Amino acid sequence: MPEGEPRIRLALVLLATLVAVTLPDPRSAGLGLAVAVAGVISWGHLDRVVLFRWAMLGLILAITASPLPFTVSGEARWWIAGIPLTQPGIELAITWWCRGMAAGGLILSILAPLPLWRLLQAAGWWRCPNVLLILVLLVHRHGSALAEERRRLGEAAALRGWYLSARPRPLTQLGGMLGALIIRTERRATSISEAMTLRGFTGSIPQPQWNSFGIVQVLAACVLAIALLAGGIYPWLF
Repeated sequence: MPEGEPRIRLALVLLATLVAVTLPDPRSAGLGLAVAVAGVISWGHLDRVVLFRWAMLGLILAITASPLPFTVSGEARWWIAGIPLTQPGIELAITWWCRGMAAGGLILSILAPLPLWRLLQAAGWWRCPNVLLILVLLVHRHGSALAEERRRLGEAAALRGWYLSARPRPLTQLGGMLGALIIRTERRATSISEAMTLRGFTGSIPQPQWNSFGIVQVLAACVLAIALLAGGIYPWLF
């Protein structure tokens, strides 16, 4: 499938994510993760920041799934501080971790070669809400500025000796800082809006002149879709 056809890739991403999050057991989820890892490695030139976010996704999933071995009922295999560690809980935790990592890896491997603006245009073609597309674009382009503003606000509060407490005075100071942050946010939004208007922005992401799908693209997409569906249905049958 050519790299320049993001519409098909988005549809395949949705299907791949659906298949990954519905894998029934640790074995099938592990195989799905292996396929995702192979897809990510096959590109070989992914941004380190993207890979770091994938690793952070794995860490978040591991932290989220960590209570499952202690809360799911079943046969106790080990004991930690007097709390039973059950085998069904361990299997469920591993399954959920592999599902999330497989979904993230498949998304990376399918969408890796495409720039964000092309993905947003393709999402607009699929009738994704325009407000959501603009929000994603603004966060992507101005996220560093927002993070820098938050850091400056935290440093200013620390230099003034402020700390969060339930007493009236710290809460009053917190209200003042939030008010200042809202004012800065409004000014920043106004300047961004004026800059975008001067550049001809009309409130929606412009759509290119999309070409009709070629036979090769449709066949390749159908083959990949059938492979994904087969990989998702097979573990439920056996």
